[in-house]
Amino acid sequence: MYGIMLILKTVFDKYAIIVILLTVLFSLLIDAPKYRAKGFFKECKIVRIFSYLYIIIGIMIFIFLKVV
Repeated sequence: MYGIMLILKTVFDKYAIIVILLTVLFSLLIDAPKYRAKGFFKECKIVRIFSYLYIIIGIMIFIFLKVV
């Protein structure tokens, strides 16, 4: 268990989490409206679902790194 936490801590530092969250916000705020405007409603829904999922995962990893 400690080995997994050590690997996560070395792979994900605070800058990696910030980059992930900024990329997801860009995708959510820029790409999703473009898909909707072009009529790609399925793709827009998929982008929104994955964006929210990545936001949740990014926040959870950030909290995990602060606690451990």
